[in-house]
Amino acid sequence: MNAFTRASLAAALAACAAGVLAAQSPLKLAYVNSQKILPQAPGFADAQATMETEAEGVKAQEQRMMDSLNFLIGEYQKAQPTLTPAQRTQRENALRAKQQEFQQRAAQLEQRAQQRQAELVEPIREQIRGIIEGLRVDGGYAMIFDIGAQGGGLVAVDTSLDLSDKVIAKLQAAGPPKPAAKPAAKPAATPATPSTKPTGITRPPRGN
Repeated sequence: MNAFTRASLAAALAACAAGVLAAQSPLKLAYVNSQKILPQAPGFADAQATMETEAEGVKAQEQRMMDSLNFLIGEYQKAQPTLTPAQRTQRENALRAKQQEFQQRAAQLEQRAQQRQAELVEPIREQIRGIIEGLRVDGGYAMIFDIGAQGGGLVAVDTSLDLSDKVIAKLQAAGPPKPAAKPAAKPAATPATPSTKPTGITRPPRGN
């Protein structure tokens, strides 16, 4: 075996040994508690206040629809003894249609409320995820768990591995996330020759 071959073999053995040692080194782990972090994130209190205000508005709309439907049902029940079978069927069909309309509207309101919650809170969550990823890279952690997540499986942890306070400190130093830029509004079209009143358009009747 010549000198070049011996040197190559020694280098290969050294690389293999280094790989084995690296594989045997323990993983560096840590965890955070999102339920502790999120309420202290800059901008979260304002987002929560906005969500609560809008939720009250949704509840008020749903209550008005319920009151309107109950009023229609009450009017039908009072008139029912004087109605013919055909009139009863017609009124009952109208009530069912109104009930379905209100149910669809309530579902739309709830869906919109969920979308608004995502719009308000997701930028804050994204900022938190970015800070946690930065801590993971800077600290050389293999994994960072969230013990505050729903369905978390950790039942016992070393509290010295908790990075929550570091995340909160970086969040407070960074301030609330900047809102996403909205697209510029399109310029209003130049109106045609004005007329005294548009034709074919009437004010919609007020709902019950």
